[in-house]
Amino acid sequence: MPLPAIPVPDVTTESGRRIFTSHIDGDGFPSKAWMPGKPYSAQPILLGVLKKYKVPHTVSIIEGEVGPDGMYPKESAAMEAIARKMFALPNVEIASHTFSHPFFWDDRIQAKDKQYGDSLPIPGYKLDYTREIDGTVNYINNELAPKGKKVVILLWSGTADPIESMVRRVSNLGLLNVNGGNTYVVKGDDSLTQVTPTIAWYPSAVQVYAPVINENLYTNLWTEHHDGFGRAKETFELLGEPRRLKPVSIYYHMYSGVYPTSLHALQSLYDWAAKQPLIPVHLSDYARRLAGCTPSVSVRILKVNG
Repeated sequence: MPLPAIPVPDVTTESGRRIFTSHIDGDGFPSKAWMPGKPYSAQPILLGVLKKYKVPHTVSIIEGEVGPDGMYPKESAAMEAIARKMFALPNVEIASHTFSHPFFWDDRIQAKDKQYGDSLPIPGYKLDYTREIDGTVNYINNELAPKGKKVVILLWSGTADPIESMVRRVSNLGLLNVNGGNTYVVKGDDSLTQVTPTIAWYPSAVQVYAPVINENLYTNLWTEHHDGFGRAKETFELLGEPRRLKPVSIYYHMYSGVYPTSLHALQSLYDWAAKQPLIPVHLSDYARRLAGCTPSVSVRILKVNG
């Protein structure tokens, strides 16, 4: 029996236009780019994306890659200088991608069941979730963020499937959280079963899923077709009509700055987005809508058939 039409929030849309977001996980910041001078991969991202495209960006770092207490203490000062330039840009909001990039966010999982261990192999470090969340937020705020700006959002790492207590820990710091979800559809592989929900709801907290998967699946887990992320245009088009299921969301890692071809693929997405009738917002604005922190969400009538 058909159910009655009910109003539902449309988190893809603002003032009739499709929302646009862009966010970067910090992975690969220390990688050397295949470009003149062999800069850190973050440098081409800074110059070729963040400064070139004036849309809102949400940018994160992994402290264990960039900071002096991490894996590359001798190179830390040079990397911190790049991170400070990124965070100082007026169109960039600051995010944390944790201290050691935990692969799991459930402390009930035994080490023997973790295929990749706990996290990045930082010398002398034992996984500590307080250090991962609170510690890196404090490091970024005190050492990398310019005056008047602070971390506003945590981007989950690894499997990005935190248990409720982890999500609540982030919320208790006054931060939003995003990542998880694996929405991936392209031409020839466009089943709607591969479109994940927008949130994971818990009684005490809400995890906001990334609207669309990052470049990993487009590049076969970064093993080939390093220009493959350009196919995300197909994803945005397939999820935009005939029904708008997701916003346009360019989500990637710092290592997309490693190869000229991967950087060009990334730039092609921003060039495509610039030609579309979109409403650019920071990822935190999108996350607030889904977390129920603001009433200013477009509403449309959804007909539900049972």
